[in-house]
Amino acid sequence: MKSKLKFQNLFLIVALISALQQWGFSQSIVGMAIAKSDDDVYVWYSNGTASAGSSSDLTSTRAPYYFSLPPGKSAYNIVGMGISASDHVYAWYDDWTVSAGTSWDLNSRRETYRYSLPPGKSPGNIVGMAISSGDNVYVWFNDGTVAAGHSWDLNSVRETYRYSLPPGKSPGDIVGMGIAADDHVYVWFSDGTVCSGTTSDLDEYRALYRYGR
Repeated sequence: MKSKLKFQNLFLIVALISALQQWGFSQSIVGMAIAKSDDDVYVWYSNGTASAGSSSDLTSTRAPYYFSLPPGKSAYNIVGMGISASDHVYAWYDDWTVSAGTSWDLNSRRETYRYSLPPGKSPGNIVGMAISSGDNVYVWFNDGTVAAGHSWDLNSVRETYRYSLPPGKSPGDIVGMGIAADDHVYVWFSDGTVCSGTTSDLDEYRALYRYGR
């Protein structure tokens, strides 16, 4: 009887651990960005937490911690994020507004203001955003085009041009993007892979490899 109870308890513990792991990994990514000061990769999740790490291990530098948003916003309103050369964190939302802050307080440096997109584009078309070392903001769309501009005018530096993905990938597979200090573009996909390239050729520098979180 005792051995049976021990087995049942062990089974319950294993099931609980499995459930907790599944819960943690089920939190979807709502934003990603790379800090230019140290190339740490920051990730923001739908459950209101953020983490920091490397391109292949998203929690290797800092375990998940909570972040706050502007009043009236939720994590699900985020359509893109980026970190500037001065390590200011920018977040763009689905109501055509953008804010600036820190990784834990997205509204602490500048409260929400309006942004514009290239003609014919809407926030729902955005699949990734990132800020270069020169503080140009790049935005990738679900029709295979990318544009560059400023935080308030995302088409002011370069009008839309085409980008390519790794074989077998589509824009809808992208869960996050970031630009490192050397201006290499990193792209994370929903199947647990990441690649590196340019703004127009997303796997030019490094083919797909695995990441964990």
